[in-house]
Formats: sequence, structure tokens, C-alpha cells
Amino acid sequence: MRSLVFTSMYAVIFGAALGMFYDVFRILRIIFGVSEYGGRPPHCRLYKKGIPDLFSGKRGKAFSSVFVCITDIFYFVLSGIAFILFLYCFNYGRFRWFILLFTVLGFRLYYLSVGKAVIAVSGALSEFVKLFLNTVLFALLYPFRAAARLLSRFFRKTVRPAVFSIVFTIDKCRLKRYTLKCIKKIDKIVDKWVDV
Repeated sequence: MRSLVFTSMYAVIFGAALGMFYDVFRILRIIFGVSEYGGRPPHCRLYKKGIPDLFSGKRGKAFSSVFVCITDIFYFVLSGIAFILFLYCFNYGRFRWFILLFTVLGFRLYYLSVGKAVIAVSGALSEFVKLFLNTVLFALLYPFRAAARLLSRFFRKTVRPAVFSIVFTIDKCRLKRYTLKCIKKIDKIVDKWVDV
């Protein structure tokens, strides 16, 4: 009896942990602009100072549907694996309906209490996560952007003029050949007229 009570308590805690894991996916949906949040997020001034906002932009219905479908499948697969591991750890791998019931109860309790508070502050939280991810991506991509700038300058100053000069000389040679062919044809036509 005592082990059943402890298993039920652990199942409630496990359900709350699954609820926290689900909040991660809900915040990801808000970050990628798939779902809406309660309040308007504060606009950050750092985006104006050169850090690009990589997560902004309008998303279509197709992107939203695919994103929600993929994240739901990913969540349910990971939750199913975690539930099976939970059963192996706390009930020797035997499935009991009350464990599933208490897991769902823990998830529901979290969803109705802490989950609502998380979604209430999710606008500001998503802006903070966006800013953090944008800053990290900006810092990681900065050397590549600098190298791309140097390569583009090198291309503009050396490679592009060389390519243009090569193309121009090729066109010039083609134009000469074409004009020579035209002159030969004109000579033939003139010769025919003169011979007549």
C-alpha cells in the first residue's frame, strides 16, 4: 500500500514535469510566431544596434501547421519514452491505470496553475529567449560575415574586373569573327552580282 502511494506521488510529479516540458514547446511556438501570447512583448532596443532579429517575420498557415505537427509528434514520442522509463524505474515495467491517471492529473494540475502563469509571462520570456538566441547567433556568425565581406570586396576589386575583361575580349573576338563572316558573305553576294 505504501509503495502505491509513493508511486502515485511520483506519477503526479512526473506529470508536472511533462507539463513543464510542454511549456518549452509552447514558448517555442511563440518564439517562431506560430501561436499568440497574452500581452504585447516589450520591444528591445538592442535590435536597433545591429543585432538582427532572425525570428521575426510573418509565418503562413502551412508553416504553422507543419511546425505544430512536428513539435507535437516530438513531444509525444519523448513523453512516451519518458513514461516507459518511469514505469521501469518505479513499477518494474508493469503498466497500471492509476499511474497513467495520476500522471495526467499532475500534468493537468501544472497546466492549470503554473502553466497559466508561464503563458501569462511568455511574451516577455519569448522576447528574452529571442534576444539571447539572436545575440548568440550573431556572435557565432560574425566571423563568417566578416570573411564574406572581405571576399566580396576582393571579388569586386579583382575578380569581377578580370572576368569582365575576359568576357569583353571573348565578345570582341566573336564580334570580329562574326563581322568577318558577314564581310565574306557580302563579298560573295557582291561577287555574284559583279559576275552577272
